[in-house]
Amino acid sequence: MYMSVSLKTDITNLTSCRQGDAALESSCADCFCVAADRLSMRDILNIASQKEFKNLLDEDWKTRQKILEEDLSHKIGEKATQLTKLVKDLQEKLTSLDKDWSKRNEELSDDLIRRIEGIKDTLSSLGTRVEGVDGQLHFFFSEIGNLNNYIAVFFFAMIIGGITLVYKLFINRQPISERTRHTYIKGKGKEPSSGEIIEKLSRKKLQMGTLIVSFDRTTHKFHRGIFEAISANSSLSVKEEVIQNFDDLMKVEPQKLVIIFVDYNDRQIILENLESEIGDLRNQATDVFISLECDVFVVYCKDKGSQDLSPDNLYNPKLKSVERHPVLRKLKERERVISVNTEFHPHQVSHLESYCNKTFL
Repeated sequence: MYMSVSLKTDITNLTSCRQGDAALESSCADCFCVAADRLSMRDILNIASQKEFKNLLDEDWKTRQKILEEDLSHKIGEKATQLTKLVKDLQEKLTSLDKDWSKRNEELSDDLIRRIEGIKDTLSSLGTRVEGVDGQLHFFFSEIGNLNNYIAVFFFAMIIGGITLVYKLFINRQPISERTRHTYIKGKGKEPSSGEIIEKLSRKKLQMGTLIVSFDRTTHKFHRGIFEAISANSSLSVKEEVIQNFDDLMKVEPQKLVIIFVDYNDRQIILENLESEIGDLRNQATDVFISLECDVFVVYCKDKGSQDLSPDNLYNPKLKSVERHPVLRKLKERERVISVNTEFHPHQVSHLESYCNKTFL
């Protein structure tokens, strides 16, 4: 509205000026008539519009600037108020926490002091009781001091009696399994040496046959039954001997192939060791046959660990005595040690048959 009126006024003045109005000649210096001869009406309107638009923008920017300043001032005031309140709240909380901590610290200190005092009282009471018990112990030991000698004599007599009883029982007891280790030659009263046995047996001719050796008559048939798996396909003669003492050993007719059967025992002793065992009948018998150049196999029977042997094992690898005993160790190196439960495995049968064929060819 303001622009229209202003433009209209300027145009009227300009028209009057161009018409030579005498009344308005005094104001020609301020109007657009100086260029009236050169400018068209459209140009004059554009110039006026630009001037009014610039004035309007300036006034609008000032208004906006004032509004923005007032809005920012208001927001800054609000934030300052919020920060002031927040600082005040934090100060109040810190003060409250400080009071609570001081109170809690005092309570803990009081409780600790009470506990320490209680422990001191308990220790004091315990010390008094210990003094009383110590006095009673001194009295008790003084009373039994005279009995120490009697007790020592009593236990010493018990030990001597126990040793004597065990010795007598051991001497009088001689089961079948032990007779194979506690044997001697009749009439001489002592065991012959390996050299004596070898000297006597070497006078006999080594027969081209097979000898099955057992050390217990009650299991001899069982051993014979096991060996039938090998002897069934052989036409060679098979001899059987039960050796229960050294006299039996000296009566044996040596054969080229000797298979020694040893029964299971709890200690898993296959051949005796002179350093830790009493008697060595099995060990000496094996050594004698080896010295006579017999092909000796040792078969350990009724070993449950040999029930499921792999084809790579001729004996149960858990039988540690095979590695510890010098004779068994040498036989193992020549694949002459076998362990079974109740019968030979197929690979053990094949192994024995192959050696039989090599021995008697």
